[in-house]
Amino acid sequence: MKSYPAKILLFGEHTVNLGTSALAMPLCTLSSRWEQVNLPKERMREQQRQLPQLAQWLAQQGENLPFKIDVSAFEDALRAGWVLASNIPEGYGLGSSGSVVAAIVDRWGTDLPESLPVLRQGLAAIEGFFHGKSSGTDPLVSFLQVPVRISPGGVATLPAPLLSHSGLFVLDTGMRRSATPLIRKFLAAWEDAAFEKKCRDFLLPSVNEAIEKMIHAEWSALFTAFERISHFQLRHTPWLIPQAIQPLWQRLLREQSGALKICGAGGGGFILGMLPPGAALPQATNKWPVKFLKELV
Repeated sequence: MKSYPAKILLFGEHTVNLGTSALAMPLCTLSSRWEQVNLPKERMREQQRQLPQLAQWLAQQGENLPFKIDVSAFEDALRAGWVLASNIPEGYGLGSSGSVVAAIVDRWGTDLPESLPVLRQGLAAIEGFFHGKSSGTDPLVSFLQVPVRISPGGVATLPAPLLSHSGLFVLDTGMRRSATPLIRKFLAAWEDAAFEKKCRDFLLPSVNEAIEKMIHAEWSALFTAFERISHFQLRHTPWLIPQAIQPLWQRLLREQSGALKICGAGGGGFILGMLPPGAALPQATNKWPVKFLKELV
């Protein structure tokens, strides 16, 4: 059965709302997939969670979506015991609800548009059932299962980045978080002229540069941009970094043995890390579960 992967936002968290590009890619080892099970009614409700309510909501949308969902077939499948099994952790910013939306649209969507912006618009509308508002990026990455670049000029798919020599890794904080308060706090900080100037002078150019270097597999230059982002986040937005991670964050930068940055809204979930080209993972990271990104895609 086809699976619908999680997504990881490599670069562009918060800054994409301020005009930078953003780069997201699927994590195929974390995914949702349809399974048919035979369970008592109460257990079935637990497994299907919000899917019956989502089906009812979809039935009410009519022409509000730019494509059609065969809601009757969706509801028949739910009555027949189909559930979405998932190993995507919730509260990690990995697109668990986006995976759900992608799974439904892929199986029961019809007349799907070829235009990526229009497709993203429809996916965003459906994911809004879970969050009230969605950019549509998470379900788009899960649906297409390829890296996606979001820029002021639109949306574009990319070939999978070459990760074999990048030294990119994820560190699992074990902490769930809610993105909305963190996004609001960042945007409130942006209202301060001094903070906005620091972002425009240092953070935003570094994010755009990191994306360009990542796409072109220029690992040394990528690490330089990555370090700048890491220094900026530690100095100017420490409230996005879990306190338990900050000593390691500081140590890696001080020893020049690696760098860390928030992944998504911050506050927990995965932390994205990068090693200097040719370097090994420092022992200081042993306290946390760590996997290289190439192991997850």
